[in-house]
Amino acid sequence: MLSPLRILREHNQPRGKPRIITLYTQLTSMTETTSESVTDYVIRAETAAASLRDASETTSDSLLVAMEVKGLPLEFKSFIAVITQRDSIKFFKFKVALRNFEDSDKIRAQESSVMGATHHTPSRPKRWCKNCRSHTHDTSYCRKSKPSNIHYKSFSTSKWCDGRLPKNFQSKES
Repeated sequence: MLSPLRILREHNQPRGKPRIITLYTQLTSMTETTSESVTDYVIRAETAAASLRDASETTSDSLLVAMEVKGLPLEFKSFIAVITQRDSIKFFKFKVALRNFEDSDKIRAQESSVMGATHHTPSRPKRWCKNCRSHTHDTSYCRKSKPSNIHYKSFSTSKWCDGRLPKNFQSKES
């Protein structure tokens, strides 16, 4: 005689071919979403594997690892390279390695935001010499100093001054 619990279990979890195909499709098409943590992603894979086991289908650890690796985002590229180079790995060791990688990646991101803070250098003001009107140096570094007793009328000196005073100047004394 069948117990009521067993009848309910067989009704809710059929073992037919369509159910098994649906479970395999669910397992092979898993991808980690951006809002999902690695732990949630692993739990979803374990749930699908447990459902397959309940339907009398055996799933190997290699198949579970392959399906998990396939659904990981690009941030796990280096982790995927290391895992695929191994001969075989048990699923529980894979879970531990995946969680460790996620934790170390989070720590690396925090350190890079603290240690790699961008240093903002203030922009230099444009140089302009008031004496010779050159943009190559400031007034304080100009070789041509403005004489104190000369009153300049509107004239402009060239960028390259030969040291002669123009004819249209007047001394303050005169």
